Amino acid sequence: MRMDGFKDLLKDMYKKEKDQEQFRFRYNNVEFDTIFRINTTPYELLIGAIGHTFSMILSMNKGYIVNIPDDDFYKLCELLNIQASKNGSFNSQIFLKYVSDNAPKLCNDKIVQPHHVARYKKKELRAVDDSEKIYFVGWNNHLKDERTARNIEKTRILLGDETADYCKKYNISSCWSDKPKEAGAYKKPWE
Repeated sequence: MRMDGFKDLLKDMYKKEKDQEQFRFRYNNVEFDTIFRINTTPYELLIGAIGHTFSMILSMNKGYIVNIPDDDFYKLCELLNIQASKNGSFNSQIFLKYVSDNAPKLCNDKIVQPHHVARYKKKELRAVDDSEKIYFVGWNNHLKDERTARNIEKTRILLGDETADYCKKYNISSCWSDKPKEAGAYKKPWE
C-alpha cells in the first residue's frame, strides 16, 4: 500500500532536521500511538494500541510502500473486533490508508524519547547488554578515558543508524538507566 499521506510530514521532518515523529489516531474506538522513524533504512512505522498489548513495526520504503504481515494483520483484526475480508469491509489496505490519511502534515517540536521507541523494540533489545535499561541518561565521549565506545547496537536500535554511526566514528557511548527518574533530556551526540 502506498502511503502518500506521509509525504508532507517527511518533507517537514527533513526541513526541521527531525528524524522521528510521534502522533496518535483512533480507529474503531481503539487509540493508537504511532512513531514514524526516518533514521532507519528502510523507514519504520511503529504502531501500538494504547491500553492493549498489540504493537507492530512496519517497514516503509522510499516510495512510501508499506505492507502489514499477515500475523500482525490478524492480531489487528482481533483487537478491533473486525472480520478480515479481502474485498469486503476491512483489509490491511483500508487500515493503512486510514493511518496515511491521519498522519500529520507537519511535525511538532517534541522530541521522541528513546524509551518510547523501546516499547516497540523489545525483541531486538533482548540481544544487547542491559536491555532493560531504556531510559536515556546521556553521552560518554571516550576521548578522556581512552576506552572504546559501547552500546553501538543499542544506540542503533533506539536512536537510529545516523546516531549509531556517529558514535562509532567518534568513540562515544550512549548511557542508559532502568530508572525513569534518571532519564535525561535527549539530544543528539553532536549537539
